[in-house]
Amino acid sequence: MRRLCGGSCKIRGFDLPEETAVLINLYSTLRDPEVWDNPDEFCPERYKATKWKRRGKILILVSTPKEEAGDKMGRKGQDLNFWSFGWGRRECPGVNLAFSLINATVAAMVQSFDCKLDGAEYIARLNMEVTSGVTTSMAHPLLCLPVVHFNPLILLLKTIRQ
Repeated sequence: MRRLCGGSCKIRGFDLPEETAVLINLYSTLRDPEVWDNPDEFCPERYKATKWKRRGKILILVSTPKEEAGDKMGRKGQDLNFWSFGWGRRECPGVNLAFSLINATVAAMVQSFDCKLDGAEYIARLNMEVTSGVTTSMAHPLLCLPVVHFNPLILLLKTIRQ
């Protein structure tokens, strides 16, 4: 992301005059091993509600309860969930479209598939035991195969051809 300095400043020992172009390297920022544990692993939990904490000269992110985070969270705040869309005047123009289409996309995926249990022996030992806690979840994972039963794109193509 490219930005201009609003005034003269010093960053990590470098003097930057007013209106100097500064490039924010999001790739390295989101993969810094001094800030993130296992930065190259997929770990969506690290993007929960966050706040900055200082560790020496480095700012790190720590989890914050949503009620404490307040207005700083969400698309218009400082939530790292949305860094991929950019921010400010140069925010991605498609961000509203992305948020409005995500529900329809997930609904179409759920509508298009049935789940099939693999094998009679698996069905015989299927364990529906649940755990207790803040939320209820299965004690043992449900292993199933997705089977396409309805493809909305084929229906759309048939409608267009008529």
